[in-house]
Amino acid sequence: LPLNIGYRYRFSDLFILDTNIGIGIAFIPYSNHETSGGDLTNSGNIEDKPKITIFEASNKNPVYTDFHIQIGLGFDAGSILLQPQIIYSKSFKDYIRGTYQFNDLPDEPDFGGTFSQSGDYIGFQLGIRFKKKSE
Repeated sequence: LPLNIGYRYRFSDLFILDTNIGIGIAFIPYSNHETSGGDLTNSGNIEDKPKITIFEASNKNPVYTDFHIQIGLGFDAGSILLQPQIIYSKSFKDYIRGTYQFNDLPDEPDFGGTFSQSGDYIGFQLGIRFKKKSE
């Protein structure tokens, strides 16, 4: 659910400054799961095969929020309006967090770590709008 405030300013016959700022709210129910896998080599011996275990979970609070800002410059090209924009989004908490573990690797000690998926991004958007035909 995006909540935005936008502002457009036409500073010439050809150019329009377009800005947008707001917050987004998402509801993602809590979930967790563990995945294990093996058979990373062709050694033929089942006990000696490397294994990976991944545990991941979303936050127990199902409400996620982010802040976003967009700025762009529209070009009025007669019958169409081209609007390239740069977008930045910052999440206030990670969507998913987890751990991973590699076991039984040949010639290597067991190791693991943590990971997260935040939802932060910088993007580019190109909008194309067509003008209505006036009679």
